[in-house]
Amino acid sequence: MRTRTSGKRPRVNRITNEGHILEEIIANYVIKPSVTDFGARLQGSNSWHLVNNHDFHGVLVEKNPKSCEKLRNHVPNAEVHAELVTLENCNDFVNDDTGILCIDIDGNDYHIWKAIKASPDVVVIEFGRKKSIKRKNGEVDDLWIPEYIEESPKRFDGASEEALMNLAKTKGYRLYGKNSVNLIFLHERLHSTAKAS
Repeated sequence: MRTRTSGKRPRVNRITNEGHILEEIIANYVIKPSVTDFGARLQGSNSWHLVNNHDFHGVLVEKNPKSCEKLRNHVPNAEVHAELVTLENCNDFVNDDTGILCIDIDGNDYHIWKAIKASPDVVVIEFGRKKSIKRKNGEVDDLWIPEYIEESPKRFDGASEEALMNLAKTKGYRLYGKNSVNLIFLHERLHSTAKAS
């Protein structure tokens, strides 16, 4: 999960910095103190902040071995897995104790979230902007796209914002905030955990 900012204000939340949005959620709702990050990186990492400054349990999954070494050195209290996230293994890293799930794997984000059986409190997911695989109705193709997992010039951004919004509804989530690249969803059950101000 990488923090990126945008000059445009989201419709659903006044904050455009992803880290600030997560801070606001943690301050206002009871979130399970565990983060799973698919496509984890050290640079601009909200997972690093959650593990090191909020004592979250961290499960960081990244296919690049060099990136994993950096993660192990700088986030020593997290589990770091040097693996490619697939439909077959994605549920090995997410369970009912997962508070925040971050998906930023440059392509198959939609398919991975669709395959996840657990319902984390918060889902941060990257949406496509230019080369999105989508149909006119906003839905993505049902099949896993092999090109997504190859290092090639045919790199796609992933699903459209509309497709992810539709998927979120089927899973019981509502949009809480967004920036230029990520949507942040809150599970509907968290309404009952809102902290008194």
